[in-house]
Amino acid sequence: STNTPNADDVNDEAAISFDLHELTDKRPVVVGIWTLDGRPVRRFTPALLASGRPAPHYWNGRGDAGSLVPPRVYLVRVELDSDAGQQTATGTVSVAY
Repeated sequence: STNTPNADDVNDEAAISFDLHELTDKRPVVVGIWTLDGRPVRRFTPALLASGRPAPHYWNGRGDAGSLVPPRVYLVRVELDSDAGQQTATGTVSVAY
């Protein structure tokens, strides 16, 4: 997806959605945004989630310090501490102005 956080009410936020399967109990899930070379940009508050499709995380194109990030492609990483151990899923989001 593409995030264009320029306050025009069009694609100002990217929705980060994912499904969780076969969990026997609620488990810690961490969603983060990273540069392609591995630097953390934004880390969302960890949440305890159950199987299913949780509400999306919305990213407004800002880093943890609150400033807008440079236009480029970023990695979205979802980390789950599951019954089978640590699970990680990765995708991308582009920021353009």
